[in-house]
Order: sequence, then C-alpha cells, then structure tokens
Amino acid sequence: MAKQANKLSPSLVAYYTCSRQAFLSAAPITHMKKQRGLATLEYDVLNVVWRSGEATVSQVRDELEAEGKPLALTTVSTVLDRLYRKGMVKRRLSESKGTPRYIYSAGVTKEDYERGVVSDLLDRLLDKMAEPTISRLMELIAENERDRELLAKYLEKLKREKK
Repeated sequence: MAKQANKLSPSLVAYYTCSRQAFLSAAPITHMKKQRGLATLEYDVLNVVWRSGEATVSQVRDELEAEGKPLALTTVSTVLDRLYRKGMVKRRLSESKGTPRYIYSAGVTKEDYERGVVSDLLDRLLDKMAEPTISRLMELIAENERDRELLAKYLEKLKREKK
C-alpha cells in the first residue's frame, strides 16, 4: 500500500504523458516523437518486449505486424540494438538450429519508465511554469476521490519526514 501512495493514478499519468505534451510544445501531440529519449517506434518495440517478457527480433516484428505496424526485420533489429545501448532492454545470445540469435528482455519495468516520463515532464513544467502547473494538478486531483486520498496520504508522509 505504501508503494501505491507514491504513484499518481493511471488516469493522471495518461493525462500528463499524452495531452500535456501538446501544452508544453504548443504543437499537436502527433508531432511529439520522443518520450524520455525514446522515439515512438522504440516505445512500440519496448511495449512488445514488456508484454512478452522475452522475445527474439522476429517475434517482436510479428507482434508489431499483428498490431498493424509492418516493419522489416532489419528495422526491428536496429531498434532493439538502440534500446540495448540505452539500457532499456537486455539481451542474451542463444542458438536455435545452429544459428545464433539474441533473446531480448526488458531492462527497465514499464512502471519505472512511466514514472520517469512523468517525473521528467513535471520537472520541465515546474521549471518553466510552476504556479500554473501546480494549480492545474490540484484541479485535476480535486476531481477524483482516489487522487485526493493519495495526495492527503503523501502530504501526511512529507510532514512526518520533515519532523
């Protein structure tokens, strides 16, 4: 339960990681290509790895194709290599029918990634426009009973830590 008190509700995470990007850039959301250093395609590939637990390049490609995102095997391989270099996925060498291949797994949990995205976004917002950001967050929290309870618990925890 203590872990949950430190997290924003999924509705707030979704709201701020999607619709607030347009607010920051004054551009449509479709023009926002990166989230915390990941391009849209990298994020799509990482989502497949999160869901699969472990996957080969061809398994990731097949999953993306099933989602209506057909890509060349070399493209998926390049994206997974980039994610590996960024520390977002891990890989291990395996052999199948005498052919070596990498099997990829997540290097970071989806929850940690999302928490980082929200944290980075809020840091930028608070750095550039603290008062409107805090004001709007409070308005959003006030609309949801669960969010109000989470805020109250978090504020109480901060008070105890300050003593």
